[in-house]
Amino acid sequence: MEYEDADNLVNQLGIISETKWRDFCMSDQSPNNIPANPKNVYIDFCTEPDWNSCFCVDPALSAATRRAFLETHAETPTMVL
Repeated sequence: MEYEDADNLVNQLGIISETKWRDFCMSDQSPNNIPANPKNVYIDFCTEPDWNSCFCVDPALSAATRRAFLETHAETPTMVL
């Protein structure tokens, strides 16, 4: 699936976390041609720390997903670059 199509689908579905993305990918609703790990496929479009923030056209939503990622890992030994 082209990046723009995947971007539109994710925004239409309101998926704002990696957990929700994984759940969607494992469901019967997920198309066969959308990657389960977009960071590996859409390398030129996706950035860390949270791949799905690059799917958000709303800057506030994008910031919220990044904040949630950082808050989730703040008290763990995970190194966030």
